[in-house]
Amino acid sequence: MGDCFDLKKYKAPIDDNTWIMVFSRKKLVGFIMVDKDNVIWNVCVAKNYRRQGIAKEAMKVATQFSCTIKGKSPSLYVDNRGKDAKKLIRMYTSFGFEIVKTDDRTTYMQHSCRE
Repeated sequence: MGDCFDLKKYKAPIDDNTWIMVFSRKKLVGFIMVDKDNVIWNVCVAKNYRRQGIAKEAMKVATQFSCTIKGKSPSLYVDNRGKDAKKLIRMYTSFGFEIVKTDDRTTYMQHSCRE
Protein backbone atom coordinates (compact mmCIF):
# COMPACT_ATOMS: atom_id res chain seq x y z
CA MET A 1 0.00 0.00 0.00
CA GLY A 2 1.47 3.28 -1.08
CA ASP A 3 1.70 6.31 1.11
CA CYS A 4 -1.23 8.59 0.34
CA PHE A 5 0.46 11.34 2.36
CA ASP A 6 3.32 11.46 -0.12
CA LEU A 7 1.73 14.31 -2.07
CA LYS A 8 3.63 17.57 -1.81
CA LYS A 9 0.90 20.09 -2.54
CA TYR A 10 -2.56 18.56 -2.40
CA LYS A 11 -5.58 20.78 -2.73
CA ALA A 12 -8.88 19.12 -1.85
CA PRO A 13 -11.63 19.85 -4.36
CA ILE A 14 -14.77 21.70 -3.34
CA ASP A 15 -17.56 19.29 -4.20
CA ASP A 16 -20.41 17.21 -2.77
CA ASN A 17 -18.15 14.57 -1.24
CA THR A 18 -17.84 14.01 2.50
CA TRP A 19 -14.35 13.75 3.98
CA ILE A 20 -13.77 11.97 7.28
CA MET A 21 -10.48 13.09 8.82
CA VAL A 22 -8.56 11.30 11.57
CA PHE A 23 -6.26 13.34 13.80
CA SER A 24 -3.74 12.34 16.47
CA ARG A 25 -2.47 15.18 18.65
CA LYS A 26 -3.62 17.78 16.10
CA LYS A 27 -1.85 15.98 13.24
CA LEU A 28 -3.80 14.55 10.29
CA VAL A 29 -3.04 10.81 10.22
CA GLY A 30 -5.83 9.44 8.06
CA PHE A 31 -8.83 10.20 5.90
CA ILE A 32 -11.70 8.63 3.97
CA MET A 33 -13.91 10.16 1.30
CA VAL A 34 -17.57 9.22 0.75
CA ASP A 35 -18.96 10.45 -2.55
CA LYS A 36 -22.52 11.58 -3.35
CA ASP A 37 -23.40 8.03 -4.50
CA ASN A 38 -22.29 6.58 -1.14
CA VAL A 39 -19.11 5.02 -2.54
CA ILE A 40 -16.12 5.05 -0.18
CA TRP A 41 -12.85 6.20 -1.77
CA ASN A 42 -9.37 7.14 -0.60
CA VAL A 43 -9.11 5.09 2.58
CA CYS A 44 -5.75 6.33 3.80
CA VAL A 45 -3.68 6.09 6.98
CA ALA A 46 -0.16 7.53 7.22
CA LYS A 47 2.56 4.87 7.25
CA ASN A 48 3.70 5.54 10.83
CA TYR A 49 0.13 5.13 12.13
CA ARG A 50 -0.86 1.89 10.40
CA ARG A 51 -1.74 -1.34 12.22
CA GLN A 52 -3.24 0.59 15.13
CA GLY A 53 -6.92 0.21 14.21
CA ILE A 54 -7.23 3.71 12.73
CA ALA A 55 -8.63 2.55 9.37
CA LYS A 56 -11.09 0.26 11.16
CA GLU A 57 -12.41 3.08 13.36
CA ALA A 58 -12.57 5.49 10.42
CA MET A 59 -14.49 2.90 8.38
CA LYS A 60 -16.94 2.49 11.28
CA VAL A 61 -17.59 6.23 11.17
CA ALA A 62 -17.92 6.18 7.36
CA THR A 63 -20.36 3.27 7.37
CA GLN A 64 -22.41 4.76 10.23
CA PHE A 65 -22.52 8.08 8.38
CA SER A 66 -23.66 6.36 5.20
CA CYS A 67 -26.30 4.24 6.93
CA THR A 68 -27.74 6.83 9.33
CA ILE A 69 -27.26 10.19 7.62
CA LYS A 70 -27.54 9.11 4.00
CA GLY A 71 -29.80 6.11 4.69
CA LYS A 72 -28.02 3.93 2.16
CA SER A 73 -25.53 1.06 2.33
CA PRO A 74 -22.00 2.17 1.46
CA SER A 75 -19.94 0.43 -1.19
CA LEU A 76 -16.35 0.49 -2.40
CA TYR A 77 -14.15 -0.77 -5.20
CA VAL A 78 -10.78 -2.53 -5.00
CA ASP A 79 -8.43 -2.41 -7.98
CA ASN A 80 -7.53 -6.08 -8.48
CA ARG A 81 -4.46 -5.16 -10.53
CA GLY A 82 -2.68 -3.70 -7.48
CA LYS A 83 -0.21 -5.85 -5.57
CA ASP A 84 -2.16 -5.36 -2.32
CA ALA A 85 -5.63 -6.21 -3.71
CA LYS A 86 -6.04 -9.48 -1.77
CA LYS A 87 -4.87 -7.82 1.44
CA LEU A 88 -7.33 -4.93 0.97
CA ILE A 89 -10.22 -7.30 0.24
CA ARG A 90 -9.46 -9.23 3.45
CA MET A 91 -9.29 -5.98 5.42
CA TYR A 92 -12.59 -4.64 4.03
CA THR A 93 -14.23 -8.04 4.64
CA SER A 94 -13.11 -7.82 8.27
CA PHE A 95 -14.83 -4.40 8.41
CA GLY A 96 -18.15 -6.02 7.40
CA PHE A 97 -18.06 -5.50 3.62
CA GLU A 98 -19.12 -8.34 1.34
CA ILE A 99 -18.02 -9.04 -2.21
CA VAL A 100 -20.88 -8.32 -4.62
CA LYS A 101 -19.07 -8.68 -7.92
CA THR A 102 -15.51 -9.29 -9.07
CA ASP A 103 -13.61 -9.53 -12.35
CA ASP A 104 -9.99 -9.21 -13.49
CA ARG A 105 -9.89 -5.46 -12.88
CA THR A 106 -12.20 -4.66 -9.97
CA THR A 107 -13.87 -6.11 -6.89
CA TYR A 108 -17.10 -4.35 -5.91
CA MET A 109 -17.95 -4.63 -2.20
CA GLN A 110 -20.91 -3.44 -0.15
CA HIS A 111 -21.63 -3.02 3.55
CA SER A 112 -25.11 -3.87 4.88
CA CYS A 113 -26.83 -1.33 7.08
CA ARG A 114 -28.23 -3.24 10.02
CA GLU A 115 -31.26 -1.91 11.81
